[in-house]
Amino acid sequence: MFTFIKKVIKTGTATSSYPLEPIAVDKNFRGKPEHNPQQCIGCAACVNACPSNALTVETLLATNELAWQFNLGRCIFCGRCEEVCPTAAIKLSQEYETGSVEERRLPATVPLRAVQLPRV
Repeated sequence: MFTFIKKVIKTGTATSSYPLEPIAVDKNFRGKPEHNPQQCIGCAACVNACPSNALTVETLLATNELAWQFNLGRCIFCGRCEEVCPTAAIKLSQEYETGSVEERRLPATVPLRAVQLPRV
């Protein structure tokens, strides 16, 4: 018993103080997708490629724009949206904190900035 206690004291801290200090993530970590509307051409390849239907797009005819919705609750962070985007308008971030203690702060759907469609 004493050898166990002695070993525990020598080892030091075995856990991290996560909420107080952010955890370092790997450079290949797949976090929350970020959308860049300046690079987006509105092809909706990301919407078609998403296996969990976390991305949706709606055409706003009044303003001639595409309105994107991203559902964090459905996303499985697979990275397909980033892979299929021909202009690299979607990048997976290093952000891993998508939850909240308060229900009103939980982002069920995140509206992404609208993309202006070209006139035909």
